[in-house]
Amino acid sequence: MTAFSHVYFFASAPISRSSGTAWNHELFEKYSRVYVRAFAALVSELAGFGGESKPRFFYPSTVFVEQYERGFAEYVCAKAAGEAVCDQLSLQYGICIDRPRLPRMRTDQTSGLGEGTLGDPFPFMLALARRFHGL
Repeated sequence: MTAFSHVYFFASAPISRSSGTAWNHELFEKYSRVYVRAFAALVSELAGFGGESKPRFFYPSTVFVEQYERGFAEYVCAKAAGEAVCDQLSLQYGICIDRPRLPRMRTDQTSGLGEGTLGDPFPFMLALARRFHGL
């Protein structure tokens, strides 16, 4: 397998407000399959590749973890669990996992949430990618 220097993990289940006030275990599981299990599997598969220099991983998290918003409990909990997995995998494999908490941005994910006033994410994401490559 080809050595990797940088791996970007932008996988996501469709994000939506949860309906009702009760905890939705199925929704949490949907998010966890991507943010926890799929990421852990990817790291486990690729962490050994790269020769002497191990690959670095980019795992975007969300400001929702610290700036809670009603209707996103399952999403926030899965993202927080993903951050914890990043920390554990980083220790386990001795790798760099950059996990910045992204602000709310206009994306395909937020288009259905009435986020029309959010700015262009390109300049922000370009700066993050440049910083990540400098780690």
